[in-house]
Amino acid sequence: MGIFTKLKKKNEEVSWKEQKDKLERGEIDIQTFVDTLKNTKVFYSTPAGNDKSGNPQLYLLSDNNSDVSFFPAFLSSEHCTNWYNSVGRNGFLILDGDLGSMLKTLDSNEMLSKLGVLIELNTEEQVIIPPNVRAFNIK
Repeated sequence: MGIFTKLKKKNEEVSWKEQKDKLERGEIDIQTFVDTLKNTKVFYSTPAGNDKSGNPQLYLLSDNNSDVSFFPAFLSSEHCTNWYNSVGRNGFLILDGDLGSMLKTLDSNEMLSKLGVLIELNTEEQVIIPPNVRAFNIK
């Protein structure tokens, strides 16, 4: 289905792009966006790894305007691979799961629960999920 992931919800198609457009127009808030798209498949890796020289690194994104760090996630394994290669990460494993479960996993660790999530960095699909926004009704 490509980058504009679609999922079924009550007999209607819901796409990332459509929901992002609604978010940007102010028709929905970020919590509604996350709750609507919680079943969307995302790709990511662990936040800690080694660079090409073997040095340990944290692979998180920072916001120059605040103290918040962001966990990178992507809508395709190709985008995920390209980003980790571009920042010089060595020997990483790509994980995948739905957005809601990934957010729940972050919340299972005290340090990671303080992270926001940045999905599709530097693309038209980019969305920033603040640390206080998580998906509801995740099993």
